[in-house]
Order: sequence, then structure tokens, then C-alpha cells
Amino acid sequence: MFVLGLGIGVSMTAFKTIAQNAFVRSRIGQVTVATAFFREIGGTIGLVILGSFMTSRFVEQFQQHLPTDLKAANPPAQLAQFENPQLLLSSGAVERIHQGFVATLFLREIPLRKRQKAGEAA
Repeated sequence: MFVLGLGIGVSMTAFKTIAQNAFVRSRIGQVTVATAFFREIGGTIGLVILGSFMTSRFVEQFQQHLPTDLKAANPPAQLAQFENPQLLLSSGAVERIHQGFVATLFLREIPLRKRQKAGEAA
């Protein structure tokens, strides 16, 4: 994922520059917007395709990679809840996520240390 992201990230700037240089100066704005538009369309289509593939294989892979001690420690009904990735989109789950997010706004801020004190392990 890192290599793919790095390659795509670097190439996007090159593609934009190549497209801008292929047209006259008065069209640079249009070319830049068109490049961004088609990049967004491609990302959306890619997300739909990969998302469909992931959700179609989710249950099979979840069951296959679940540790046996975890299967033994939890009842099957509880583990079955994790087999539906759409549960996070239900109205009840969204409401609980919002409540958990609001609670984080009231957490006390703990400033990070600027330096490591003498004698502390790294």
C-alpha cells in the first residue's frame, strides 16, 4: 500500500504538469480542473469496485482468520455480529459513534513531554 500510494502520489503531480504543458496558457485552468475531476471519478469508481470485493469476501476471511481461542471464549451469537460490516452504518451504531465522539471533546488534554528525562528508558 505504501509503495502504491507513493507511486500514485508522485505521478499525480507529473500528470497534471504534463497536461498543463500540452495546452495553451489560456486553458491551464480548465485543464487543471479536468485533471482533478477525472482523478476524483477514477477514485470513486475504484473505491466502489474494491469496496464491493472487500465486503463480498469479508465474512469468509473473518471466519478463516479468527483465532481459535477467541472463538472458544465468545458465544457464536456475539461473533456473528461481526460478520455484517453494514452494522456500522445502522442508525443505532451511528448514534453511539456520535455519542463516543462528543465524549472525546471533554477529555482533559495531557501535554506531551518535550524531552526525555535523564535515566528514563527510551
